[in-house]
Amino acid sequence: MTASTIRLRRWLAGLALLLALPATSAVAQDFELPPVDEVFVLSAQATAPDRIEVRWRIADGYYLYRHRTSVKADAAFTGATMALPKGKAYRDEFFGDVETYRKELLGTLTGTPAAGASATTLTVKFQGCADAGVCYPPQTRTLKVALPGEAGAGGFGCKARGLHDYVVKNGSADHPNAEVKFALGDVVNTMIGCTNGETIMLCHDTSLPRPYSLGFRVQGTEGLWMDVNKSIYLEGKSPQPHRWEPAEGWFAKYDHPLWKRYADLAAGAGHGGMDWFVIHAFVEALKAKAPMPIDIYDALAWSAITPLSEQSIAEGNRTLDFPDFTRGQWRTRKPIFALNDAY
Repeated sequence: MTASTIRLRRWLAGLALLLALPATSAVAQDFELPPVDEVFVLSAQATAPDRIEVRWRIADGYYLYRHRTSVKADAAFTGATMALPKGKAYRDEFFGDVETYRKELLGTLTGTPAAGASATTLTVKFQGCADAGVCYPPQTRTLKVALPGEAGAGGFGCKARGLHDYVVKNGSADHPNAEVKFALGDVVNTMIGCTNGETIMLCHDTSLPRPYSLGFRVQGTEGLWMDVNKSIYLEGKSPQPHRWEPAEGWFAKYDHPLWKRYADLAAGAGHGGMDWFVIHAFVEALKAKAPMPIDIYDALAWSAITPLSEQSIAEGNRTLDFPDFTRGQWRTRKPIFALNDAY
């Protein structure tokens, strides 16, 4: 076979390959794709210790294939499963019947963080195209995502003046305690961030003059109750929008069975009756040889707040990890306190 014959065969083979390419290849000659990361803007964020949201913001005129999209995590986030929303049905020239996404794609990766893991690395694969008929090649990206702790606590304390003033006013400037440098701030606030996204705010305020109140406040997606003003507001149910109403009527309608049964006995007890219910529950559970409604794990969690707040303030208000005394068993433990009128 001569050299010219070999060149001719190679030229014909190249021509045949060109003709066999999809029509999109021909369009590519007149359409220049912008950088893929500008068209499909990828990000990821852990919204809970066991949940990571992976988001693509998709430019106008472009779309992603559902079947070409996947996310995997490393060993720091075990058992990870990716959930993608249903896409728009589309008849693709090359892939057949597929689903596509436009504007935005939000997927949820659920799994279990490994013990002590503070971050995980995701391997993200996707492929998308332009309406002009040109497709990007399959893409692979790696993202490092910080994992939130199980729970954290941070304390903040203002300067201490109240106890010193009390000593001077009720004793004298020459009283021995007037020289004491009180470490306890007049008002100490502790913020606790919970694993499932709740926030608990605690305030220790016993050194400055104020009327007695426990300062209870409960707030959720549909309303708010505060004991200081004895008022409640429920979205769509209170008489006036954004206006308080007295809480008594709601309490009378939805009062807890325990309070209805034991109100007369508990009313004179400490902390608005709470002390009576705690002691009563302990005694009744002991008599029934049943699990304690408030057990050692609850007691440890409650007792840890004070030293954690003190340490946080001493370290410049640093947020500290809240110990999990149950070693993860809290996820499956069932609540047993105050479920009926027994105790």
